[in-house]
Amino acid sequence: MKNRWMSELEMIRQNPGQSVSDYAQKFKMLMQRVDTTGGFGQHYVISKFVRGLTPHLMTMVVGHSPQTLDAAITKAKEIETGFTIAQPMQQQQVMVNQMEILQQQVTQLTANLANTQIQSNPRPRRTQQI
Repeated sequence: MKNRWMSELEMIRQNPGQSVSDYAQKFKMLMQRVDTTGGFGQHYVISKFVRGLTPHLMTMVVGHSPQTLDAAITKAKEIETGFTIAQPMQQQQVMVNQMEILQQQVTQLTANLANTQIQSNPRPRRTQQI
């Protein structure tokens, strides 16, 4: 049984859409089952947890150099919360940018249409009467 838990611990990763809390809970459960004596050492445990986070979280948590597993989990949750708060604002900015691009395209298409109409309907020449 311990071999199975060890394999699961080696393979554990935070899945897309999975919360840090859920990942941390599963990670801690496996760690308690596999490392019953605490022999792995804090550095290994922190490193293993952080390497299993999604890439954007992993990069940011590593930058904070957590000294305990709980500190790593707390920092990952804080960063996750920040992304959750920022996401709607980022989506709104993307929509504003897309609207500006569409407005520019409409302006350009209107100008192109006007030029096309002028070229296809040249002014009639005035004929001089003698």
